[in-house]
Formats: sequence, structure tokens, C-alpha cells
Amino acid sequence: MDYKQQEKRVPYGVLSISGYSDLDRLNSSVKMVHFRKFVSKRLLMDVVKRTPKLKAVSFSKYAISRMRRGDMDILAGLGIEVKISKVLGRPSSLERWLYA
Repeated sequence: MDYKQQEKRVPYGVLSISGYSDLDRLNSSVKMVHFRKFVSKRLLMDVVKRTPKLKAVSFSKYAISRMRRGDMDILAGLGIEVKISKVLGRPSSLERWLYA
């Protein structure tokens, strides 16, 4: 499934990111971002800068295990809600958890 097909299933204003290559898909209307693979401080700050309406971010178990505590504090300081996925598996399962 390509990104165009996947985006049709995802609610408006929600985007899933795997890495820096996905930054081109961000726009000012995005309200929630899910990080699937990893999160660096630079990637996190790039997402925050490009999405002024960002209300929440979610992380896969893997992404959160690789993240520094200071990065979580940055999000808290910006008033951005943090969610952690307890679901493992394909994006369709993850999307059900995120948007239920």
C-alpha cells in the first residue's frame, strides 16, 4: 500500500512518521503525529516547527524506548499530549488504537 492509499484511511489532521523522509508530508493542518520507528530531538523539533496546530503525538513501543527523557520534557513544556501505543503489529491495528 502506498502513502496515498494509507492517507485516505487516516483521519484528516493525523500523520504517521517513520523518519526524516516523511517530513515532506507534514503541513500546517496536522494535529496529531505518530512516530513509528525512532525519534531524535532534531526530528521532533522539525515536526513541531512544521505543525503549528499539533495537539498530540504518539509513539510506538520501539520509538519510545529509544527516546531521551529530555525530549519528553520538551513536549510537556509545549503542552503537547503524549500517547504510547501498547499495540504491536501492522499500521491498521495501530490506527484502530489511535483513532478509536
